[in-house]
Amino acid sequence: MTDIPAPQLSRQVGVTVIVLSVLAAVALVTLPPLGFWPFAVALVLAAIHHAFVALAVLLIGRTGLAGRHRVLPVAATLGSATLLLLAALAEVVLVFVIGLRPEAPFRLFPVVAAALAVLPGLVLTVFGVVVVRAGVVHPGVRILPLLGGLGVLVAGAVLYLDPLGTGRMAVAVATLLLAGVGLALFTPRTVR
Repeated sequence: MTDIPAPQLSRQVGVTVIVLSVLAAVALVTLPPLGFWPFAVALVLAAIHHAFVALAVLLIGRTGLAGRHRVLPVAATLGSATLLLLAALAEVVLVFVIGLRPEAPFRLFPVVAAALAVLPGLVLTVFGVVVVRAGVVHPGVRILPLLGGLGVLVAGAVLYLDPLGTGRMAVAVATLLLAGVGLALFTPRTVR
């Protein structure tokens, strides 16, 4: 078995995902208590982060890091990317809705926030299992997409129970765990 370096695009997207994960996690912890506009900035940054994680997931699937192009790897890749992009779009729409009608969304906020985390978390967990089973990425890094998916899934449950308290911290931790998707992109590949 030999190792080959990751392609240049994979390395660039991987580094971008890691940097955005750190920035979005810090923004989600520090900005929302400061008012509407900082909250809006944190949500837009989270949406940009989700879009880049979706791109990273597509690159992982396309470059074969999720295994051969069979039904489960392709479905997990496309499902994860689609739900991440839908979550990013929903976060931007949520900013506009809160800006137009500040009283309305807070009644529905726990349900909407939990749905935006749980649905992508489920599919990202399946995607993480597919990456682990493929065995192309180094063993220490191979488990990181699975941990990211599980982190998002757990964050969705915590977010439903306590959206403005520990829910923000759980989402920030899950955002940091999603940096593992970026790390899996720029590690060397194992060739058998």
